[in-house]
Amino acid sequence: MDQSSSDNQQGPIGTQVSDPYMEQPPVRKGMSSGKVLLIIFGALAACLLICVVAGFFLVRSIHVGFETVVEQGISSAVEEQIGATGSAQPGTYTFTVDDFLGHLEQELSNEGANIDELFIRILPGNQFELGIESEGQDLEYTATLAAMDGRLEVTEVDASNSFLNFVAPGRRIANGLESGVNDYLEANNLVLTDISTTEGEMTIVVDQAP
Repeated sequence: MDQSSSDNQQGPIGTQVSDPYMEQPPVRKGMSSGKVLLIIFGALAACLLICVVAGFFLVRSIHVGFETVVEQGISSAVEEQIGATGSAQPGTYTFTVDDFLGHLEQELSNEGANIDELFIRILPGNQFELGIESEGQDLEYTATLAAMDGRLEVTEVDASNSFLNFVAPGRRIANGLESGVNDYLEANNLVLTDISTTEGEMTIVVDQAP
């Protein structure tokens, strides 16, 4: 019987010889668990880095925002009391809490800040308190003011708690207070020669710059 057409061929000693064209492709080995873990941890590390960088710039933006609000609010109050740039004159000027409060509230509104209430206290001893009430908590700064070398200087500033000092560091608030007054005086060729406070009022004396 002719078996030339059979599917399998017999070897010289009767063993079966497989057709090379019928061999199955080699099985590919899957990715090792170690490599998978490396990829996962690498992705997590990248996400963490992105979050840290984004958080850094967000916090920094908040810091700058608080400083700008204070600076612009104080500057607007000083300009309203002493006069627009070019018309300001040397003299003695007294500011009340309301003089500052209205302008600061307007600046906060312009920034869309979510603050329930803003409050200011002016106390004897050149003490200026600026605070906010947000979500039922009172957060406040206490700044000590002085006239030094023709400029307003905040010699000391304290925050009521560490969280507030993290969100908007006291030095940022001090910078805003100083710049709000000093930039205006400089633009009008004036210098600050004296500052004093009583309950609810702050009085400054300005003179022509030498």
